[in-house]
Parts: sequence; C-alpha cells; structure tokens
Amino acid sequence: MKRNNSPRCGENRAHGDRRNLMLVGMPGCGKTTIGGALARRLSWPLVDLDEEIVRTEGRPIPEIFALEGEEYFRQVEHQVLCRWASRSGYVISCGGGIVTRPENMEPLRRNSDVVFLQRDLDRLPVDGRPVSQANPLEDLFRRRYPLYMESADITVDNNGTVDETVGQILDRLGL
Repeated sequence: MKRNNSPRCGENRAHGDRRNLMLVGMPGCGKTTIGGALARRLSWPLVDLDEEIVRTEGRPIPEIFALEGEEYFRQVEHQVLCRWASRSGYVISCGGGIVTRPENMEPLRRNSDVVFLQRDLDRLPVDGRPVSQANPLEDLFRRRYPLYMESADITVDNNGTVDETVGQILDRLGL
C-alpha cells in the first residue's frame, strides 16, 4: 500500500514485525471489550481511541459533539488515529465513525490488520453515543457498512461470547 506523505500523519515509525490490530465497527459492537480480551491474550497494550480523545480534549465525547460539533471531533479523531497508527504492537479500538473520513483509511491500514466486528443491530446500545442517538441505526449501518468492508482485512461476527470472538480473530489472523 502506498504511504500517505501527509504531514498530519507523518511517516510510519513502526518497528519490529508486529502489526497493530485495529478494531472497527458500529458504535457499541464490542470493540473495546473484544480489544481488551485480545490485548490480554496477546500481552499487547490496548489503546481505545475514544479514551485517547477524551484524555487529549479533557472532556467527554458527548460534550465535544455538543459544544464543538462532529466536524471538530472528526479532526481530533484523525490526529489521535495518526499518532497511534505510526506505532506497532498495539490492539487499537477505534470509534464507530472512524471509517467515515477518507483521510483515515491510510493510517488505519498502514501498519495494522483491520478487524471489522459485526453485531446484530438490535444488540447495539445507543445511550451516551451522540451519532447513534441522532440517526436511526439502520441508516447509520447502511451508510457505514461499505466503508467497514473497504477498511477491513477480516470480518468477524460478535454475537457470541467474548472468547468465541477473540478465538475467531486470532485464528483468522494466524496469531
């Protein structure tokens, strides 16, 4: 894959043979839960990009959306993604809308195996999730599904247990 020479993302500073595991999917599909279980199994650090945004901004995501708007949030999200995508050996849980910005595709895939976690829509929570609350989940999924598929190296069903989902991911990636 061609490297993005954008100064916003910088160069790939990855070292060693380990790629990151980048988890994408709808809000509430289990990226952080599965990411934590993967991190424990692999003895890799977990990075939750939403938590990193909160830490960077010093305020919760619903407040960022309410005061600054989605465009501002997506800019911060891109910067945080670029910072972590240039490292290696992390399990990274992405926000549900990370795939909606074309400029995120290169850093998502740069040094990572991207896993699309799918979960039945009726199992997705919406509380505390500004985009999910503002849009019917079916519409959100219909718009995002092709983007998740485009970004992903593998797609894994997350309607079973955490152990089943983690096992599928590790088996499919040969880890």
